[in-house]
Amino acid sequence: MPAGEVTPALEVDDLHVTLGSTAILHGVSLCVDHGDTVALMGANGSGKSTLVKALVGINPIESGRVSFFGTDTSARGARRVLRRIGYVPQRIHAGGGVPSTAIEVVRAGLLGPGRLFARTSDTAKARRALARVGLEKRENDTVHTFSGGQAQRLLIARALVREPEMLILDEPLAGIDSSSKDSLAHTIAQMKAEGVTSLIVLHETGALDDLLDYAITLDGGRVVSVGPPHPPEPGHDHPDHDHVHPHASATAHPRTPDLKD
Repeated sequence: MPAGEVTPALEVDDLHVTLGSTAILHGVSLCVDHGDTVALMGANGSGKSTLVKALVGINPIESGRVSFFGTDTSARGARRVLRRIGYVPQRIHAGGGVPSTAIEVVRAGLLGPGRLFARTSDTAKARRALARVGLEKRENDTVHTFSGGQAQRLLIARALVREPEMLILDEPLAGIDSSSKDSLAHTIAQMKAEGVTSLIVLHETGALDDLLDYAITLDGGRVVSVGPPHPPEPGHDHPDHDHVHPHASATAHPRTPDLKD
């Protein structure tokens, strides 16, 4: 924790989120301290992805409060504190046009509303981020040639290029092989050793089990427990089970939030 900073990395107070005409989150409150590595768990439809997307501004908040490092995200000047957050969505959304290379995807993590063009130094930063996830030799390869696990690691590199103080990851273990899960665990362990706070949406802890400080479990859009992770749902602990479910892809946002100027 930085000297003199005693506020939590994340505070959520009585958060309500409604999408369309459906209420998804019902008074969610939670707190994550600096340096903690926390699993956000729950069954399909419990509100996990809805919650993390609300935290980073993708889903609108109906009522309640989200605060990072003591700054309310609805306050004037909140964009400055959001620069300290790295967000990793479930998937890269392929679009039309010329395919992006790995270095371009990671470098784009430094852009935002107040910074529309890359700087000379951005390429070096992007290369360092790619090296952290073991993809330094793939910088000129196009994204559509990446496996699911490699694409997930690329998204993590795009978040790490900002050198964030907190990472929010939405189901990073979904649909990736054992080798990629081990690579992800190594990256999270590095972040933890450096004091980075992590909130990770998971169905089961798997390769990250030894890194977690505790789990926050949702059910029906409410926090039902804070403590040791619950055991996986039947069949979800099988190594070939893919946790990318139809409801997740149907509600996926076409872009990731602009968290950095």
